[in-house]
This record gives sequence, structure tokens and C-alpha cells, in this order.
Amino acid sequence: MDLNLVAVFVAVYETRSLTAAGRRLYVTQPAVSQALGRLRREFDDPLFVRAGRLMEPTPLAASMFPGFREAVASIDRTVDAVHRFDPSRSHKHFRIALSELGEIGWMPAILRAVRSEAPGMSIEVVPMDVDALPEWLGRGVVDLAVTPSPVVGSFAQVVLKSQGYGVAMSARNPLA
Repeated sequence: MDLNLVAVFVAVYETRSLTAAGRRLYVTQPAVSQALGRLRREFDDPLFVRAGRLMEPTPLAASMFPGFREAVASIDRTVDAVHRFDPSRSHKHFRIALSELGEIGWMPAILRAVRSEAPGMSIEVVPMDVDALPEWLGRGVVDLAVTPSPVVGSFAQVVLKSQGYGVAMSARNPLA
């Protein structure tokens, strides 16, 4: 089987869009469509069906995704081990899940760091949905999430900041 088809499958599964998958893979939407046609013939299954504006996976596609995702990740790790990651030459596109306050509080520093260390990289902000984060991170919908609460699952997590809160109230308040 052509390994490029596996990458197309994973991209379509994670983005739920042929156009977005094409952007991720730096190919045209018709090229993704053609690859999907080859996959459909290979597995004798539609794999993805249109549901509104999204391409939803069939049960067969959902069962294949974890293995294909791990295979692509394993290949990426192997290549990265040979070619050390060099942010100054990278053109990766990263998706970060942030709340509105996170965009205000974190994005300026993130953008300054990326522009300084990795000018070829691009950042896309995805509106935070805390309940969806385990699925998003597991499927690769987002690469990073900055959230005030822990995420359920076996994801690398780092505390960026601890903050105490204060209360101001009138001395006449019954709680004072």
C-alpha cells in the first residue's frame, strides 16, 4: 500500500475536510479526493461520508484510525531522530486551543517566540472546548492546549503558571 495514502487518510480523519487535509499536506483538494478514491477502492468502503460541511468517518475508518495515526507518528519520530528538529527552518503549522482570555494572555508571548525562533512556522488558534480536548489532542486536531484545568488522558502536561486569587469586599459585608 502507498504510504502517502495513509497520511491522506489521517489528515482527512483529523480535519474532517478534504480542503483542510490538502492544506496540511501541501497538496490540492483534488489530489486528496483522488487519494481518498484509491483508499475507498483498497478497503471497499466509503471511509468518509459527507455530513453537512464535514467528512464523517465510517465505522471502518474509525477502527483503522488509531493504528494509522500511530504509524504516521512513528514515521515522524524516526525522521525527526535523523533530522534534528530545527525551528529556524521549520514550516510546520501548529493548532493551539486557547480560551478568549488565553488568547489575550498567552498569544502575544507565543507569537513573539515563534517569530523569533521559527519564522517559517504558522500558528492557528482554535477556540477552547475543554470537554473536547482529550479527543482533539488524541486525534491531532490540536497540537497544544493551554487550559486552567488538567486534561484527562495520557498527555504530556506542564504547569505554566500558578496564581492565587484575592477577594475585595466592604467591611460591612456579612462575610467579612
